[in-house]
Amino acid sequence: MEVSKIYKRLGVLCEEKKTSVTALCKQITGSSGNLPTWKKGNINPEALAGISEYFDVPTDYLLGIGVFSNWDKILLSLESIYNELRRIIPSGLELDQFDDRRTLIAHLDIIMNYDYSEIKLAKWFRCAVKKVDILSDKGDDEVSEDDYESSRSYADVEITLTPEFATLLNVAHGNEPIEPKIVSLKDGLASFIGRQLAGGEEQDEQLDVSLGYKLIADALNRIEGKVDKLEQDLNEVKAGNE
Repeated sequence: MEVSKIYKRLGVLCEEKKTSVTALCKQITGSSGNLPTWKKGNINPEALAGISEYFDVPTDYLLGIGVFSNWDKILLSLESIYNELRRIIPSGLELDQFDDRRTLIAHLDIIMNYDYSEIKLAKWFRCAVKKVDILSDKGDDEVSEDDYESSRSYADVEITLTPEFATLLNVAHGNEPIEPKIVSLKDGLASFIGRQLAGGEEQDEQLDVSLGYKLIADALNRIEGKVDKLEQDLNEVKAGNE
């Protein structure tokens, strides 16, 4: 039976986590009986969300859509991609959410070149990279596992950053930040959900589903925090009047 791409991707993630796809299936679904359907690529949305949360990787990565649609070729071009990122990212830029001990470039150098991590790389792409174009392909579309290492960095690349990360770089370079378009929460959510329901590779130019959920959760947390602070202030006023 031919194994699906998503199942192969799970194998890579499980190897990095030092577990097995069988153990993962049992943990996510409560039984390893779903393994045959997983091998065919049939994973229900609830299980997919569980896998995404377990590995802390975007669902787009698991499904192989968006920036991850040509992931196999991207992996063969990591050296070229790193060199291009080193050109456009300031050497002193630090982002604590990725690495609180190293600059961003040093962090990328480690996970892309010296201590490769599929999980950390997928998280980085979710945040910063919208698209990677392979400009000069010197290899075959299908590269055997034996030739994998010798085939890396065989292409020139062009990287399109996400608008959020591009704005961050503008600020880091001392340029004026791009003014965000202000919309109401209702309109923003309606637009986001509409793009996701539309499906396809152009489902969302800026955000994947998991990031959208995070933005919503962060907004709700901020609102709850303000409500709690308001209640605290009111209680202090009442106590002062008694």
